[in-house]
Amino acid sequence: MAVIECETCHRKVSDLAPTCPHCGADPRQSPPTKNIQNSESKASDSSIKKVPKPRIGMILGLFAGALLFGFVMITLCPKTLFSSSGNQQLKQEKAAALKFCQGYVKSRLKAPATAVFPGEDAVVAYGNQRYDVHSSVDSQNSFGALIRTRFTCKAQIKKGQWEVLSLDIIKF
Repeated sequence: MAVIECETCHRKVSDLAPTCPHCGADPRQSPPTKNIQNSESKASDSSIKKVPKPRIGMILGLFAGALLFGFVMITLCPKTLFSSSGNQQLKQEKAAALKFCQGYVKSRLKAPATAVFPGEDAVVAYGNQRYDVHSSVDSQNSFGALIRTRFTCKAQIKKGQWEVLSLDIIKF
C-alpha cells in the first residue's frame, strides 16, 4: 500500500482507494477540463456567476432624490448665493440691516459710548426681507476692561420698519 497524490485535488490518498475521500474523483485520473465552445454552453454552466443588472427603480429613485435635493437647496438657501453682486437694492438693505443691528446691540451695552465695531461683519440675506448679521463689538464692561463680544442679530423689515427677531450674544 502506497500513498499517492490525487490528480484532482492534490491531496494524499491511498493507492487502493477507488475514489478520493476528499473530492470524490478517481485519484489516478487527471481532472476533466471545461471546454466552453459557444454561448449556449456558457449559459448552462452553473459555475459562472451572473452579474446583476442595475435596477431601474433604484436609478429613478436616485434621480428623484437628486432633483428634490436641488429644489430644497434653491428654495431654502440664502438669496446671496444666487443673486448677482451688482444688485444695488440688496446691498443697501444689507448695509441698513448691519447699521440697525449695530445700533440695537450698542443700546444694550453697559458703556455704549465705548462701543467700537471692528468691521468683522457678515450679512446674509434671506427671503421676506430677513437678514442675519454676524459681527462683533469692542466695549468696556462694568469694571472698565475692554471686551470683545460676538453677536448674531436676526432682523426683518415689516411694514417699512426694522424689527429684531432674535439677538444671540457670544462672550469669550
